[in-house]
Amino acid sequence: MRFQLISLREASSTLDAPFQLVELMAVGEYACYLYRCEGEVPLHRHPEHDELFWPQDRSIELVSEHDRARVEPGQMARVPRGCRHGSAANGAAHVLLLSRVARAASLNGHYDSLSPEPPAVISLAASLSDAPLNQPQPLLRCDTLQLYVERVAGTGASRHAEHDVLVAPLHGSAGLRCGGIMTIVQERELVRVPAGSGWHLFGQSSVLWMTPRPAPPTNQGEDG
Repeated sequence: MRFQLISLREASSTLDAPFQLVELMAVGEYACYLYRCEGEVPLHRHPEHDELFWPQDRSIELVSEHDRARVEPGQMARVPRGCRHGSAANGAAHVLLLSRVARAASLNGHYDSLSPEPPAVISLAASLSDAPLNQPQPLLRCDTLQLYVERVAGTGASRHAEHDVLVAPLHGSAGLRCGGIMTIVQERELVRVPAGSGWHLFGQSSVLWMTPRPAPPTNQGEDG
């Protein structure tokens, strides 16, 4: 099998303590983690990279020095580099976190020279409301990581992954063909398409996918 498939439900069941974290897979310089948000983590900042928070089953709050922003399942929040922040939840909420692989070295510290923009909360459903079929729509950029949303209908466009691609269904089940192997990816599952692979989506669904570089031009039809 040329791709890597992970169930977030199964990964959630392994997290039995507040703010326990597990690394799921890497995509470029970033890693995809799942953590259990329960209680409140102290304010900290990352001077060299952004972070993305995507609650999976319960809402969380992103805490800053001046505000608290609620982030619901179906929403994603980008925290820019240098922004002092923490996350909080009254009960156990499982959150997908995209952060640099070497994140542990920069959890704390004081950086007066940074003047970051505030966190941005994005509705994934709203970003898909007017999207044409089988055409990736840019969602946001997080340093070297570009995120897209896409409405899939029938057999989607054939693509070549110049870099690793991480795909997550938002609604429905997405079919994925990669290197001649086909699978069905459910909601709350992640699949990584390795760099150098031909791939395409099929079926009826909406998906979020990301890659360390902007998407290359696409050609309609089957992949090789």
